[in-house]
Amino acid sequence: MDFKHAVKNQYQASLDMLGQAIEKCPDAMWNDQTYTNKFWQLAFHTLYFVDLYTQGTDKNFVAWEKHKDGFEFLDRLPEQAPIPIDDAYSKAEILEYYNHILKNIEARIDATDMEVISEVSWIPFTSFELQLHNIKHIHHHVGMMFDRLRNSDIDVEWKRREE
Repeated sequence: MDFKHAVKNQYQASLDMLGQAIEKCPDAMWNDQTYTNKFWQLAFHTLYFVDLYTQGTDKNFVAWEKHKDGFEFLDRLPEQAPIPIDDAYSKAEILEYYNHILKNIEARIDATDMEVISEVSWIPFTSFELQLHNIKHIHHHVGMMFDRLRNSDIDVEWKRREE
């Protein structure tokens, strides 16, 4: 079995669902203050960790060129002020980041030695298990986004990749 092929397919399907959620999110929901974590924050957080974990290292991680320090974390520290609405990522910026991830995902998986211990210091998994963990993380947040969309009568669909 070609495990890298399977991992790439699952990333693509997961990212298709994330992209669908981002694209279908209405403007009024994008930065809705009702939720602790705004829709854009869920999307950015998810993309950030896909970016990090598919690079396979926290020491040599190269952040996206428009990265804003601290925006990747969903929980703000008590001494930190909430992120001002004007500092929120726009949908266009998040879609740009999403496309950056899509462009690089296959090459990153191809370059990953799946049998070594990952170089992400807080996750003591093999690189293969790190990718499974990452796909699970995508689905965790896509589920939150889909729930918000469905509660607003916006139709979203499960995606899968086939060859």
